[in-house]
Amino acid sequence: MWESYLIYGIATLLTVVFLGLAEWFKKKEEIKYKKWYILFLILAILPLSLVSGLRWGVGTDYFYTYYPRFFQIVTGIKPYKEYPFIWLNLLISFFYMSPEPLFVITSFVFMTFFILSIDKMSKSLPLSGLLLVLGNYWFISMNNVRQCCALAIMIYAFSFFCDHKFIKAGIFSLLATGFHLTSAVLIPIFLILSIRGLKKYFLEMNIVLLCLGIFALDFAKWAMGLFGYGGYFDPFGWQEPLYTQIILFSFLFLIFLFGRNKIMNQDNYAFPLMMLCTLAFLIGLESLRFQTMETMSRAILYFSWTIIFIVPYFLKLSNHKWFNYLVTIVAILFVCGYTYYITIYLGHHEVFPYCSIFNKLG
Repeated sequence: MWESYLIYGIATLLTVVFLGLAEWFKKKEEIKYKKWYILFLILAILPLSLVSGLRWGVGTDYFYTYYPRFFQIVTGIKPYKEYPFIWLNLLISFFYMSPEPLFVITSFVFMTFFILSIDKMSKSLPLSGLLLVLGNYWFISMNNVRQCCALAIMIYAFSFFCDHKFIKAGIFSLLATGFHLTSAVLIPIFLILSIRGLKKYFLEMNIVLLCLGIFALDFAKWAMGLFGYGGYFDPFGWQEPLYTQIILFSFLFLIFLFGRNKIMNQDNYAFPLMMLCTLAFLIGLESLRFQTMETMSRAILYFSWTIIFIVPYFLKLSNHKWFNYLVTIVAILFVCGYTYYITIYLGHHEVFPYCSIFNKLG
């Protein structure tokens, strides 16, 4: 097991270092530094992409879903509703009659769009890169491959919704649905949150959401049913509320209440991110009612990613640096607690131990 920790740790460290160097060169005004900024940004994509892409049998759905369905697609069966993803499998089969390249491509798609989003929206590139792993999102991407690719692209689309560049937002949203149709649920939410002037109603909107939260599960069942994924809401598998997520987002919600002005005034991404955090909090509370962890984990994933961008705002939460660092560290510890419990203690996503295709060849 220690070898897995070492591989994941080195890949994470390299990503954080490259993002830190990219951020340092990005702040330089001289044009000569721009090439170094771009170089380190590209390098930041590589470590985690390669570890994920070159894995063998790592992730629950590796052999359960993607490996067998690749061969089903080759024989003419269509096991997915998303035709672009089917076409990707077929394209790979023309060159290599095995799905290993699929995992390389999807790993690079996931990391590329996440790094692009971090570069565009984060107040601290290295901290966001660290949270990408500590927050379990990279580990989940080795299991829920299609959903995570769709999510990474939708997050990048989200930045364009916030910038009111709706054509680019629409293009990337469409691309995301090619991996997983359920990502389309985020489009109307992003559109609403991009309306100018809404942030002055932050408290009122949160009160309304909390009041309407009792209907959230019913709405989710209806929305997922539209895309043919209503079966997710049939009880199955591990039954347990998302306690660690509830604790994390309760803490974040309290920080928002007391520091909302300091956070929202930093840029035009903060308010929508905070509202999406509220939705993640509501889904966590709903897991007390519907306790199928597989379903609720997938549902909260579409909103919980905001911590990757929200936590760096805490570094400028007040005029007291010690307080800012304390709040940031506490938030990171809560994030780590969730990942440890889900991925290591419960063993969900089956990313330990790590095995590469080179072990297979050996």
